[in-house]
Amino acid sequence: MTQEARLRRRAKIVNVLSTAGYPTALCLVLLVLWQILVPAFNVKQAILPVPSDIVSAGWENWSLILEHTWPTLIETVVGFVIAAVLGIVVAVAITSVPAIHKTIYPLLVGSLVVPKIAVAPLFVIWFGFGYTSKIIMVVLIAFFPVVVDMALGLTSIPLELRMLNRSMGASRWRAFWKISFPFALPNLFVGLKLAMALAIIGAIVAEFVQSSQGLGYLLLQANSTLQTSLFFATIVALTVLGVVLYMAIEVLEAITLRTHKR
Repeated sequence: MTQEARLRRRAKIVNVLSTAGYPTALCLVLLVLWQILVPAFNVKQAILPVPSDIVSAGWENWSLILEHTWPTLIETVVGFVIAAVLGIVVAVAITSVPAIHKTIYPLLVGSLVVPKIAVAPLFVIWFGFGYTSKIIMVVLIAFFPVVVDMALGLTSIPLELRMLNRSMGASRWRAFWKISFPFALPNLFVGLKLAMALAIIGAIVAEFVQSSQGLGYLLLQANSTLQTSLFFATIVALTVLGVVLYMAIEVLEAITLRTHKR
């Protein structure tokens, strides 16, 4: 390895460490202050437990938290995948056919402003207490960002590329896969990352309404029994789940964009 390569590698490692180090240091400082100030001001554990109590509650109830994590994970991932596929299909349709855009897009905007939690009880009545009603809630909440960002990407293709495509006589389908879709990928992944964050919120909202399993249900149970430490431990588990799923989309984005650049 040459000296220049070593220096470049060292600079990259330092950059990664500094990027992760500052947020980590800030979190550690806040946790230490939390641990010190809560007892100093005689705040009751039922109101705000210290971090050590939250860690202890998480350790003692790890099997319970893991048991309730799986239903939330299934609802989130299945709902997200359905929302992503439907969002891409609808985005392609409304950007390709003006009549569909005029018909569907106003309905999409109107559905966006409807508070989803208000219609969640209806889904329970219509689809029961199983996974179906919760997955539909996830789809409704995660669907819109995919449509908007994918449509934005498809409509942002430079005129020069479109003219080049027409001059080469490529079919509409081939032009979509070779030009339109790759060009829209960065926008699509922006929408997918936002949709994943919203998908987790949708799953928790659905579990709040009616459920006997899932992290949302566990949050309600811990809150109703004043197990505040378990409540915070469940929030930590939910945060970790969200970060892992978000990072999975980022990894998929990096692989996909690198493949299309080739």
